[in-house]
Amino acid sequence: MEFDFDELDQAEERAAKIAEDKLKQDRELAEQAEKAAAKVAEDKLKQELKQEKQLAEQAEKVAAKAAEDKLKQEKQLAEQAEKVAAKAAEDKLKQEKKLAEQAEKAAGAKAAEDKLKQEKQMAEQAEKAAAAKVAKDKLKQEKQLAEQAEK
Repeated sequence: MEFDFDELDQAEERAAKIAEDKLKQDRELAEQAEKAAAKVAEDKLKQELKQEKQLAEQAEKVAAKAAEDKLKQEKQLAEQAEKVAAKAAEDKLKQEKKLAEQAEKAAGAKAAEDKLKQEKQMAEQAEKAAAAKVAKDKLKQEKQLAEQAEK
């Protein structure tokens, strides 16, 4: 039996070709797997970034709403304080006006009372003066009568 080297060479070439094709296929599969893994990692990173961005936007909206609510509340409190201050000022003004009116009435009553006292004193003085005049005139008349009686 004669050994066919050509057939052996062809078989080796086919085996090398098969091994080379398999190696090439394995490399392509490894590259595809690497690309797929990189794509998955990239997609996952994009998703995480998107979620972080959404969370940041939501947090910003919540903070803006809280600031707006706080501003509204402060504005309402300021308006209430302003109303209370205005009411207090109005009440104080009314009270001062009432006190001024009472003081005015009291001053008027005091002036009338003083005038009445003065008029009473003047009437008493006039009465005393009149009584003294009458007594003086009576005394003078009695003196004259006594003088005439002596004569």
